[in-house]
Amino acid sequence: DRPAVSGTRVSSREYVQPQWIYDSINFKILLPLKKYEVGARLPPHLSPFTDDIKEGYIPAYREEVLALQVAKNIPEALEMRKKLDEIEAAKADADEEDQAAAAAGGASKQEQRELAISMMSKKKR
Repeated sequence: DRPAVSGTRVSSREYVQPQWIYDSINFKILLPLKKYEVGARLPPHLSPFTDDIKEGYIPAYREEVLALQVAKNIPEALEMRKKLDEIEAAKADADEEDQAAAAAGGASKQEQRELAISMMSKKKR
């Protein structure tokens, strides 16, 4: 992001980019410094105001941070992990039902919905 600062560095200090401070505050833990070192390519900014579950997409870095938060027993992270586990279990159940229906020669629920929509008159769509 910024040009390298000229001058001497103190070997007993860690130097990071400012995003580390904001990300650590937003995630309520001190994040590992490696990804935020001066000159390193920063991880994506993840807004604390976005509900990833409602959005239907969990960024990979959010998963990394969530694992760190769960290890530190942060209540919001434990709740989010529980919700994500429930969603994954529901998806696995739906996949099993679709596989069972396909094995029995039937159509999956998604295929049934698409077929029903295609058979509706244009007025009812």
